Parts: sequence; structure tokens; C-alpha cells
Amino acid sequence: MKNFRLTFAALACAAFITLTGCQKEDVTPAEEMTLSEADKSLQITEVEDIANPVISTATETIAFSTTNPETRQDSSRLLYILRQLNLSKRQVTAVKGFIAQHEECVLQHRLKVQQYHEELLKRANTIREEYIQEYKAGTITKQELEARLLTLRTRLREEIQKHHDKQVQVEMMRRCRAALFAKIESILGQEQLAKWTQWKSNR
Repeated sequence: MKNFRLTFAALACAAFITLTGCQKEDVTPAEEMTLSEADKSLQITEVEDIANPVISTATETIAFSTTNPETRQDSSRLLYILRQLNLSKRQVTAVKGFIAQHEECVLQHRLKVQQYHEELLKRANTIREEYIQEYKAGTITKQELEARLLTLRTRLREEIQKHHDKQVQVEMMRRCRAALFAKIESILGQEQLAKWTQWKSNR
């Protein structure tokens, strides 16, 4: 009787696998779906890029500003591994849904981080203007102005990195990303999961 119940449960799982997802399978070549780099619905907010902006060098005529770093390798980005997994159409649809949830999760935290950065930039540029006025008034030399601006840039970078409230928001975004990755892992087959795990450990 016990063996009969186990056999029936296995048959039921196999019969309804498409609907219930009680088993994960690797995708056959016929099911594979080509992913485009231009597909915005498969791109995510890169937390580390947001957390570690590049600060421009200020001069007498150019204020401080920030941009996203360009150092992150394409192979470390989510879209890279998604294209290597040979996802089925059904998996791609699921992943797009997961990513949409992720972007909603990080939105408010990202906006707060950007707000903190803007506030620090505004404060640094106000000090920069004071230095420039001193230079124009003849109180300091050109060389002294440049030295002060370099010191101010270093201080601004440290403030951006160590801002406590910002770090809290960044940690929340990292949790959003961890939740996204867990959801993606839940729909991968064995071969796909092996590739994913290798990518994640090297990222």
C-alpha cells in the first residue's frame, strides 16, 4: 500500500509538472530562447555601481559631479549569465517577472542613495565656490586652489563611502538582489544551476 501511494504521487507529479513546477528540468535546444542585450526588462539596477560612483575632478570652471563606474566587466552582469543558460520561453517570462519585482524592491532605496549623494555633492561644490572666491580675491594661489580641490575630492569620496544612512539603503538593495537570485535559482534545471552557481561564485 505504501509503495502504491509513492508510485501514484510520482505519476501525479510527472503528469502535472508543467503546471505545478514540482520538478525542474533543463531546457532542450528546441525550447531555447535567444536573449537580446538591448532588452531592458532583463537588466537590473547594479547595486555596487550605485553605491560607488566615480567622482569627477573639480577645477576652477568645473564643479564636482558623479557618474556610474565603467569598470564592471560584462561577464559579472546578470544579463551575461542569463544568455548562457539557454532559458526556455517560460523561464524567460518568469525571470522578467522576478526582475520587475526586484526593480520595484530597490526603487525607493536607490532614490534615497542618490539623494544622499546629491546632498554631499552640493555641500562640496559650495565649499569649492568659497575656494574659488578666495583665489579670485588673491587670498590663495592657483596651486593652492588646486591642492584644496584635490583634498576636497578625497574627503567627498570618503563621505560618500561612509555615509551611514546610505549604507543602510545599500544593504536593503543587496537584500533585494539576493531575493531575486533565489527566485531565479528556483526555476533552473541542474545543468543551468551548475552554470549559475559558477558564475555567482566568480562575480
